[in-house]
Amino acid sequence: MLAVTRLTLNQESALSGVQELPVLGWEIESHNRNVRQTAYRIQISHQQSFDNVLLRGEWQESDCSNNVPLMELMLTSSQHYFIRVQVRDNYGETSNWSSPAEMISGVLYTHEWQADFISAETPADKDQSAGTLLRKSFVLNCTEDIQSAFIHVSALGLYELHLNGQKVGEDALTPGWTSYHNHLLYQTYNLTSHLEKGENVIGAIAGAGWYKGDMGFSRHRNYYGEQTAFISQLVINYKDGSQEVVVSDESWKCHDSAILFSEIYDGEIYDARREIPGWCAKGFSDNAWRPVSRVTHEKSTLVAQGSNTVRKMEELKPVRLITTPQGDTVMDFGQNLSGWVEFTVRGNAGDKVVLRHFEVLDAQGNVYLDNLRSATQRT
Repeated sequence: MLAVTRLTLNQESALSGVQELPVLGWEIESHNRNVRQTAYRIQISHQQSFDNVLLRGEWQESDCSNNVPLMELMLTSSQHYFIRVQVRDNYGETSNWSSPAEMISGVLYTHEWQADFISAETPADKDQSAGTLLRKSFVLNCTEDIQSAFIHVSALGLYELHLNGQKVGEDALTPGWTSYHNHLLYQTYNLTSHLEKGENVIGAIAGAGWYKGDMGFSRHRNYYGEQTAFISQLVINYKDGSQEVVVSDESWKCHDSAILFSEIYDGEIYDARREIPGWCAKGFSDNAWRPVSRVTHEKSTLVAQGSNTVRKMEELKPVRLITTPQGDTVMDFGQNLSGWVEFTVRGNAGDKVVLRHFEVLDAQGNVYLDNLRSATQRT
């Protein structure tokens, strides 16, 4: 039996935020020996069921199964595409359709960005590294008529996206470090199954990151800018072909977060007493929150990030607990890593827990910090 397996788009099983047509690749399996593909055809649909086919490709006489271009599809922004392949071989056998690969298109043209960059900060906060909260409540009346819904998000600084009280996606340190004035990545997330009838709330936590935080060997601040900002554009596609767009603008509200300080090189100070329960959930009153301000930034720099985001790969437990000759308690994870330390502690309001992060012990078995230079790496 002839079958198409492992259909990929740009070597990935799925793509999100596509701005250019990807190339296809696939593998074939057969019970016969010396099998060679002789022809293929491609179909594309907005639906996984392929009830309505956008592109019904003709048979192409070719043995090519890698870096196959999509030539005839005209992409439109914020749409879900499903792609499948069928092949024939030198035995005259025809395969069934492959399982579909899928991709979500991004914002293809600068003029389609309706959203603004918004901020909870002012220029007076240029030397501050606290986290800020942003939120927008909106109402949907006909969720049963939604075909698909995608949100495109970025920030000047770092952001963490939330919807109805839950973090969206698994990415961390978004949108990543780039030359922000020339090249600003944005991420695209599928919210189709997460929107609810009635009130919905988009929330974001923003931080300094590489954009305005101190960085480099000289530890200078504000290298790219002096004010964090956030941009998001939620596009809801309805079954009748209409769209609804919810964007970041001056109708959003903002507030200080429980993160008092957060820097790439120096770690974070978090005050749990300042946590605001339900701040990005439905039913929360933001009447006491302040309005956001609009920040000017060139939207033509926004470029979709299709893959290779930073995310949690695994959970590690300490392999041993060490007491150094100097009396410090050290948790050894057995390897050098980037990540978070998760722990449980009991205490009273105002108590502090301080963690120092470092890489090696010195020759005497004590904590060695000199190689960190001026980075405090303290949480």
